[in-house]
Amino acid sequence: MKRTIIILSTLFLGVHAIAQKDSLPLKPDTINQRIFLIGDAGEMNTTTHPVIEWLKKNVDWNDDRNNVIFLGDNIYPLGLPMEGEPSFPHAKAILDDQISLVKGRKGKAFFIPGNHDWRNGKMGGWEQATREQDYINSLELKNVQAWPLNGCPGPVPIELSDKVVVVLIDSQWFLFLHDNPLG
Repeated sequence: MKRTIIILSTLFLGVHAIAQKDSLPLKPDTINQRIFLIGDAGEMNTTTHPVIEWLKKNVDWNDDRNNVIFLGDNIYPLGLPMEGEPSFPHAKAILDDQISLVKGRKGKAFFIPGNHDWRNGKMGGWEQATREQDYINSLELKNVQAWPLNGCPGPVPIELSDKVVVVLIDSQWFLFLHDNPLG
């Protein structure tokens, strides 16, 4: 008798739980914007960065509400060298991997330089940072942008929607001890 009550109770609760799940109204997606923040994506020892790979597999980048902001140190160890230098192909491949996250999709990517992009504080850092920015922006992808322009600090407001604005600032500009343009 005890076994029969347990079996009937289990069946009743199981059917009741399933019925409850189906009777719940679906809530509309109320997310206005999603912003993924990634720092230090430039340290890549394989052909892709593990965080970039995870985001490619787990986020719908055809949803225009998805945004990624690369917070700096986009290329290790010293930013984007001049084309023709031996380290240029690898450095460019790092940026291309990051850009591939949204390339050809509706999601957006924004890049801010960090200390490694500024040649880790060494002479020529401003040139490295602006070279990286120029490369990204020269691709002329409407959903991929490098900010602030011309190696200046910003701030740069980016309107993601009528309700969401992000402000991008290059804090490394303030820490760079060598020549850089006035903001």
